[in-house]
Amino acid sequence: MIPISPNPIRILDIGTTPFTLFVKEVNPHYEVITIDLANLLEARCKARHVESRVCNLVTQPIPFNDSHFDAVVFTEVLEHLPAPPTDIFCEISGVLRTKGKLEVDPENWTGC
Repeated sequence: MIPISPNPIRILDIGTTPFTLFVKEVNPHYEVITIDLANLLEARCKARHVESRVCNLVTQPIPFNDSHFDAVVFTEVLEHLPAPPTDIFCEISGVLRTKGKLEVDPENWTGC
């Protein structure tokens, strides 16, 4: 779930999709950033002021400092990764701010 805020917040969407662009369209005051294995939607992202970067979550860390994001969207990606989910979730939790939002099925993740 995307947080609702009258103030600017920073959101990372892992796995660029049209939803990434929708989040920015609905919340133009949010800073929306996306990472993906390939930069297939780069032109569409640029046109909508969404920063996009290439990142292979299996072999690379997320290219942002710790506590950088207020929320992380991570849908339609996990099933494509040949890496333990706990490693990926720990990487994601590192870039979240202290009160950041990451929704995970607790049966599949016990934490870092």
